[in-house]
Amino acid sequence: MLTLMIFLPLIGFLINGLLGRFLPKNVSGWLGTAAVLGSFVLAVMNFNLLTAEAGQLQAFTRNYLPSYMLEVYTLISLFNLIACRL
Repeated sequence: MLTLMIFLPLIGFLINGLLGRFLPKNVSGWLGTAAVLGSFVLAVMNFNLLTAEAGQLQAFTRNYLPSYMLEVYTLISLFNLIACRL
């Protein structure tokens, strides 16, 4: 799903670039808009999946880890998040 999210606008660009002169302007415009909109919808779906998984993991750690381990786990998660963003 992530691959499609990234390449959907590129596919729309290639179709418009290669076949744009044969397509009516309305179709070409709608194709470009649909490609970007589809990519946005996939991004929202991926974000919702990510936040749902994070909520489940947080509920698990809150219920099954002692409080001091939860603080260590939160600190490690924060460092991992920062490292992934760099």
